[in-house]
Amino acid sequence: MKSSKMKLMNKPITKSRFTKKIIAFCLVITLSIGAMAQGFSIKGKIVDESSKEALMYVNCVLFNQKDSLKQIKGTASDTNGVFVLNDVKKENFNLILSFIGYEKMVIPINSSMFKGKMLDLGEVKMNISGEGLGEIEIVAMKDRVKLDADKMTVNIDQTTAQSVTNAFELLKKTPGIAIDNEDNLKLNGKSGVLFQFAGRDMKLPWKSLVQILKATPATLIEKIEIMANPSSKYDAEGVAGIINLIFKQDKNDGMSLSVGTNAYYTKDFSYVGDLNFSQVSKKFTNTLSFSTSNWRQRMEQNLKREMGFGNDSIFIN
Repeated sequence: MKSSKMKLMNKPITKSRFTKKIIAFCLVITLSIGAMAQGFSIKGKIVDESSKEALMYVNCVLFNQKDSLKQIKGTASDTNGVFVLNDVKKENFNLILSFIGYEKMVIPINSSMFKGKMLDLGEVKMNISGEGLGEIEIVAMKDRVKLDADKMTVNIDQTTAQSVTNAFELLKKTPGIAIDNEDNLKLNGKSGVLFQFAGRDMKLPWKSLVQILKATPATLIEKIEIMANPSSKYDAEGVAGIINLIFKQDKNDGMSLSVGTNAYYTKDFSYVGDLNFSQVSKKFTNTLSFSTSNWRQRMEQNLKREMGFGNDSIFIN
């Protein structure tokens, strides 16, 4: 009897061990597949098409080819013009390169191009934007980005400022800053960026700050300072970086007004409108936004049913 009881007790234990082995095996397979899917890298070296000099701090953003709104990863080229995007899947992408004063470049990347763990694009050549650039402008372009121990300063010249409509669009061309189609901003691939106006913290909701930037002409900005590693006093707030906008001294009043309207008419009149006002000075930054809408839509539907009973029919309109 004792021997029989021992056999009955051993069966559940054996089954439990077998189940654990199956779970462990499935876990190993899953981790292996995940590692294979994520273990690819893309690298390259960005140079000037004419001078062959390395371009540093070029924005390198990877987008999904099927969904152009989906930003996969982003980085900036180093002082030697080299960029590396790690931990990417073996899929189809569009690599978008952008830099102040240069034409935006789109490089299609297909999954078939991955022959190993590292996809080396080699030397990538960018062309200088042809909008009113002469020899003087090409020489001055070398001084646009200044690198210090604690920050990077991007000087905004007249040609660059006039190539965009507002300060928000100007940020899209700034090295290290990536903005997707939904206006989400990342600095060197990290979110949680603090904005400053002339050194003053702008602790506003992101949507409100976007409205201010879109209402501020780019011609008012003298330079943009980027601090990727802020001081320890910002650690408690979880600040991943600081973007400081320095305005031109001769534009202290900094007033701007933008109006946007859309109107539609079918059988009813509908409209959407917004008004944005901002003022930037040495001491104060004021903003006022107003929006209104009146949307009407009329629908007409004709329904016809036919119901038959024997040889008779009934029509309902």
